[in-house]
Amino acid sequence: MGSMISGSVSLCVDQFAMLDIELVKAVSMFRSQRWRFLRNTLQTLFRRWSVKPAHDALQAVRGQRVLVLGIYLGDRFNLAAHLYERFMQSSALMVDQRWAAFSRKDAHPGLAAATTLLLSSPLNKFAVLNLLLEGVDLAQYDLLIVSDDDVFVPDGFLDTYVSVQHALNLDLAQPARAIHSFYDHRFTLRRPWLSGRLTRFVEIGPIFSMTPAAFERLVPFDIGSPMGWGLDLVWPKLMEDGRLGIVDRVSVDHSYRGQSMTYARETTVARTKDYLAGTPHVPFAQALVVLRQYFLF
Repeated sequence: MGSMISGSVSLCVDQFAMLDIELVKAVSMFRSQRWRFLRNTLQTLFRRWSVKPAHDALQAVRGQRVLVLGIYLGDRFNLAAHLYERFMQSSALMVDQRWAAFSRKDAHPGLAAATTLLLSSPLNKFAVLNLLLEGVDLAQYDLLIVSDDDVFVPDGFLDTYVSVQHALNLDLAQPARAIHSFYDHRFTLRRPWLSGRLTRFVEIGPIFSMTPAAFERLVPFDIGSPMGWGLDLVWPKLMEDGRLGIVDRVSVDHSYRGQSMTYARETTVARTKDYLAGTPHVPFAQALVVLRQYFLF
């Protein structure tokens, strides 16, 4: 009987592995202008999506304190006000938000109360995050979430995401990207049959989160890399005995603003190579691995 169960589980995992391969093949179409209408359709459907955490999982995080740090470009299209509102929707968590704005104008009207830093010229993303953390007692918080300004999250995102991160005991995590999102690594696209994955890789954006176990090792943030590129290869080295992962139960839509529109990509790539050459890190081939999958069923 035991061998029959083992065999059926193995078959199930193999089938999902094949599905994973087909998913990776399919997403390439979204990078083609010819399929832009399909991306637009999926954006519309995603905006209607709402998620809800399991009751027991939500009870396990009820009362936790969460600090959200965000940076938005006040002179460009952004979704910062949407994010602020969605993060404040939580029915179980105590949420504080601190945002920085790169803007030649005043803070966004919908974010005035939470905009604690107004900058007239761009700085390294992680240098700005360090500025936002000045005077903050992180010991008061159970979770730190960092958000970019060009990502859409579904209704019920925060409670669902935090409850899954807690249930999987992840020290450093990110939500998966929706299948139609822009992406740098297909590895981070959502696997809808999973609750999450234990990995050795968590991206520096558009959203990531960390528990106190990661605060101690990663904060204040290293600002040696331009834009923070390469930190997602340094972090697993610093967190070798920690738990890193991707939450697939809920995803985010990162398809609203084109990639590499706010910085010189070639220059940033060259400086990132220099940074990694002098900084202990895990090579991509060793970082983009799944150590364990957590199925929804």
